[in-house]
This record gives sequence, structure tokens and C-alpha cells, in this order.
Amino acid sequence: MMATIIERGGVSNWEAYYCRKDNKLIPAGQSSSYLYNERGEKVGSVGIVRDITERRKAERDLRETKAFLDNIIESSQDCIVVSDTKGNLTRVNKYFLELLGYKEEEVVGKHITEFTPLKEGIYESSTGASVEINKEFFDRSYSMVTALIEAGKITNRETYFLTKDKKVIPTEENIVYLYNDAGKKIGAVGILRDITVRKQAEEKLKETMEFLDNVLESIQDCVVVTDVNGYYKRVNKYFLELLGYEEKEILGKHISEFTPLAEGSYESITGELVKINGEFFDRVKFMVSEFIDKGKISNWESYFVRKDKKLVFVEERMVYLYDSVGERIGAVGIIRDVTERKKAEKEIMEARDFLENIFKTSVDGIMTTDYKGNITMVNRAVEEILGHSKDELVGKHTTELGPKRGDYKERVKESFATIMEKGFISEFEYTWLKKDGKEVDIELNAAMLRDSKGEFAGVVSSVRDITERMKTEKRLNDYQNQLRSLASQLTLTEERARRRIATDLHDRIGQALAMSKIKLGSLRESASSIGLDGDVDKIRDLIEQTIQDTRSLIFDICPPLLYELGFEKAVEWLLENIQEQHGINVLFEDDGIPKPLDDDIRVLLYQTVRELLMNVVKHAQAKKVMVSFKGNRGHVKISVEDDGIGFDPSKISSRVGKPEGFGLFRIVERLHYLGGEIQFESKPHHGTKISMVVPTKQSGQIRKKELK
Repeated sequence: MMATIIERGGVSNWEAYYCRKDNKLIPAGQSSSYLYNERGEKVGSVGIVRDITERRKAERDLRETKAFLDNIIESSQDCIVVSDTKGNLTRVNKYFLELLGYKEEEVVGKHITEFTPLKEGIYESSTGASVEINKEFFDRSYSMVTALIEAGKITNRETYFLTKDKKVIPTEENIVYLYNDAGKKIGAVGILRDITVRKQAEEKLKETMEFLDNVLESIQDCVVVTDVNGYYKRVNKYFLELLGYEEKEILGKHISEFTPLAEGSYESITGELVKINGEFFDRVKFMVSEFIDKGKISNWESYFVRKDKKLVFVEERMVYLYDSVGERIGAVGIIRDVTERKKAEKEIMEARDFLENIFKTSVDGIMTTDYKGNITMVNRAVEEILGHSKDELVGKHTTELGPKRGDYKERVKESFATIMEKGFISEFEYTWLKKDGKEVDIELNAAMLRDSKGEFAGVVSSVRDITERMKTEKRLNDYQNQLRSLASQLTLTEERARRRIATDLHDRIGQALAMSKIKLGSLRESASSIGLDGDVDKIRDLIEQTIQDTRSLIFDICPPLLYELGFEKAVEWLLENIQEQHGINVLFEDDGIPKPLDDDIRVLLYQTVRELLMNVVKHAQAKKVMVSFKGNRGHVKISVEDDGIGFDPSKISSRVGKPEGFGLFRIVERLHYLGGEIQFESKPHHGTKISMVVPTKQSGQIRKKELK
């Protein structure tokens, strides 16, 4: 320091220490210079010494404060930048450098705008999404700069910074001007926060909200959200459609404003009148209390009032909403319009009541069983048929209803098998046993019951007491058999009378005519001498013709061949006669097996074949007819087949009672009497084949055999 004084003639602001009398050092600042005389010679020196203890202390505090602030700036998890009044960066912390990917020397001294997007376009974001920087972005930036200049600060401004690799980073910034002691702006400090994660969360939240909005608006039920006091905060479109309001007419209003508020009669949307009384409001109070206590309600059926003042029947489910600390913040409700369901339930109830009424009042018995055959329900008619009460019958198996003797159980199994195969059974006849031990004949129609899955669940049966009908049918059957027997006996009696007449014609008239012819032959020789031989020849020819006519009449009345040569020869003669008289080609087939027929059967069969052939002649317009005759184990099968116009066999029964149908009816009854069967095979324009099977011997019982 002395060398500096000698060289320069003085020093300024030289800091040093002085030692006090008590040996304590005092920091001092001094300025010294030489003193000169008039000749310019050094004559001494003068010095000014200042105690700088307080200044040294202030400087130390300043250094500590600066170090503390530097530590804060570098330790902050946000980016901190300092700029001059023109926006040139003078200080940035490490997090700003890390965020943008620069070194400090690449940043300090440059304008802040150099690290933000400067051109419009599409930029890749740190979130991976594409960000459009457009005029709106620059307009917003300009307005924020204006706000900073006017207000001296900006807060929570969201913008984008540009990284070294040209990706944009979403940030939130707070900027404030720096002032000196005189209040003059000397720069600005800004705190920037990387909000990439927040933006990603916001994007996900937005997507989630959009998804939830889509769910709420797509769900077919009404969805409502209220605050804790019951005021609507959100409703979906189906709720608006249900009540007929616009959203602005509902939001902010209490839920009770859209429900009945007073007792009275209200028109529902179905047109029915609904009575709202005190019981309804008591129920509402109870459900509200349950909701408050338990935090939820389920399947609560209630009413809402539409904008047109009509009631809608709804089913509600509501639950409280809670915040992160478990406090109730509102409620969400799902409301379903159950008008159609209620309408269906009403129809079902009415149908059930109707069916129950039918079930109770039906004249026929109605009975249901489970899949095992155990009785589950009977009506009063079944109780009356059996003489048992409902309680005595329910639980019993259907096999317990019949007599123990006979094949009743097998019949039950047979009917059950038919139901399982076809799904139903019709006109199935049983014999049941009444409580007093008497038997009762019943007719049963039954159908399979299925559960909701289509599985077999049981059987429903309608039961009718046919005891009297069976007796009547037996009497009718007896009468029918008597009538068949009488008809056949009449036919046989007629045939015997025919045979007797034919015999008398043959034995008496035929013989007399033959003798007359012989005598006229003898008379002719003597008559020729007197010129009467011509008249005698005429008389003889007339007698010959009479003999032929008599023979034909005898064959028509009762062909002798039927008794003398048998059924086959008689039919052959009949066919030849038809061919000769009507020009129809005929064919007779016989298997050659002996077929001994009782006289009565032979006669009735011949009459039957004759009537069938006459039908062919009269109605079939046939060109050819064939009769076949075959034997088979005590039976004979006779077929009459033609190539005529045919007919519809299903209409045979409708022709009975008409003149043209009586012949067929008589044939059928005749065959039944003989214990035989008849089968018709025919189609319009495709000919006809009639087949008959009858026993060769008469029997006391009617025996039936399938046609083969």
C-alpha cells in the first residue's frame, strides 16, 4: 500500500484493520495522500480513516442473503427466470435449463421470446400430442404482455415454451416486475411450471368426462345428479324427454317440484286416473328417511309429473355421492319409466283373474301336475268328479286316481309318453275311482307346461266326466249293431226271396215255356199243311225270346252260379255281362287259393261287389275295371279298381244321407257287420281303387285286420 502511495502520491478506499487499545481489530477504510510545500516538496501526508464495521456486517449479510436466494432459485422445483426490462434473460435456474434442454450460456442474454413458438403451425408436444399454434395463441400472448405492462404482473398464464429439440412444453407462468429503491422498473422475474403431467391428466379427465357424458346420454334410463339438498345439477336427455322439459327448466330446481305435491286425482300418460292420497306422501317421507339413514334406496316405485301435468309411473334407485374425505356432496339417481311394465302387469293380473275365473267356474275339470306327475292344482269340477277335496288331491300322483286293477298305470304311462313326444294328447280316455269307490269314465286333453327356459315343467289337463256319454255311446253302438244286423238280415232275406223267385221262374215258368216251345215244334209239322207254319214260327221265336229274357231275369234276380259254382264264377259272369252290355273292358284276377265262404258272407260280398261295379258303370266314366280276389289266413281281400274320373275320399262322409252316398254307406255298414274293413284310394281324374277285407267265416265278434 505504501508503494502505491509513493508511486501515485496517495490511495483511496484502502481497507485495513486497526488494533484498539483492548487489542480488538476494527475494520477501517482509509484514503491517504502526501502534503507538499510551495516548492512542491513533500512535507508530510494526510489520511482519512473510517470505521467500516457496520458496512462489513451489511456486506456479509448481503452475501448470505444472496447465497440463500441462489439456493432457493436452484432448489425450486419450478423454473425461475430473471430478465431485464427489455425481456432479455439475465438469470435462469437449472430446472429451466433442464426443461428446455439448453446450457446456461445458450440462454443468458437472449430474449425470452426466442424460447417460445414464433410461427403458426403444428408442433409436437411433450405429451406426445400435436399442438396447433395459431393466430389466437399470438393474440393471447400479446394481450398478456399488455396486461403485464399495465398491471405489473400476470398470474397463472398458460402458454407454451419451445425446447431445444423444437417440442412445445405446456407451462403455467407467474411474472412480476422488479423495482429499485426509487420505484423504477429494473427487470422482471418469472416462475414457470411444467404442466405436462397436469395437461395429460386434464386430457384424460376430459376423455373420461366425455365418456361419462356419452354413457349418461346413451343410457336408456333417466340419470339425474343433485346436490346434497336435492337440487338438480345434471340430467340426461331421457329425463328431459320423459318429463317434456328443457334442461334450463330443470337445473337448479328441487326434485320435489317434479312430483305430485297435493292429494287428488291425476291423469297418467296412459289416460287412466291415478289417485294420490296421504298414503303416497307417507310413503315418500319413509323413503326419504331411509335414503338419509342408509345412503341409498332401490326399486322405489313412485310418480313424476310431466310438464303437461300428467303422471309417469317410475322406478327409482338413488345413492349418495361422497368426496375424498367421505363427506356427502350430492346424489345420483337412475329413474326408469315403468309405464309399459305396469300396463303389462295390469294386463297380466287381469288375464290371471280371467283365467282363475275360468279355472274356478269351468264345467270341465282342470288339473295341473309337476314334471313327476304329482298333482299341483285342481278346480272345483275335478273335486266334484272325484268326490275329493282339493287338499286331498294336491300332492297325489296321477296313478293314484285310477283303480288298482287293470292297466290304468300303463295307460297313464302311455299318455305321459305321448305328451313328451308330441307336447299334447287329445281325447284320451281313463277310468278314475271316486272317493266312494265308484268308477267314473273321463276324457282327458292334456298339454305340456314349460318353464321360462323352455324346459318341461309339468302338464295341464282338461278333464270331462263321460260316464253318461259312454253309456249313451254303448247304447248307440248296440243300436248300430242291431241296425247293421237288421240291414244284413234284410239283404239276406231279400236274397233268399230273390233265390226263391228265381227258382220258381226257372222251375215253373221256364219249364212251361220250354214245353210250349217243344209242342210248337211238333205243331209246326201239321200246321204247314194248312199254311200256318209261318205263324207258328213267330210264336216259337217269341217263346224263345221269352225264355232268354226269363233266364236273364233269373240271373239278375239271383245268379244260379253263385250257389252252384261259387263266388268267383258269379263275379266272372257279372263282369262279362258288364263288358257285353256297357262296353267296359274287364279283368278278373284270382290267386287260385281255395276260399270257402259261408253262404251269408258269399251273398253279402256278391251284393257288395255288384253295387261297386254298378257305381263304376253309372259314375266313373271308366274304360277299364279290374276285380281281384285273394285269400289270407281266414280272410279274403277283394279289390275293385277302375281308371275312371275318381273322387275325393275325404268327402265320402259328407255324401252320406244324400241319394248318391247311400250306396257307399250301406256297403260300409255291411262290411262292418261282417267284421271286415273297407279302404278307398282315389284322386280326382286318377281312377279309384276300393279294397275290402272280410273273414271267410261268420263270427260273433267284429274282427278288424289292417289292409296290406
